[in-house]
Amino acid sequence: MYARHGVREYWIIDPEHETVDVFLLKDKEFDGKRYCLKDTIRSSVIQDLRIEGKEIFQ
Repeated sequence: MYARHGVREYWIIDPEHETVDVFLLKDKEFDGKRYCLKDTIRSSVIQDLRIEGKEIFQ
């Protein structure tokens, strides 16, 4: 449904496990990557958007 409506990237934040799953649309399907507290999360859609994992879960 997201791909059909033009969503190119979405993030799922899991506060219990302190992870962020980032899904990027590639060839009409989403490919995901998991980040944690020590990681820097970068958006592939919003240029220059970088967030430290530890900032999300303070």
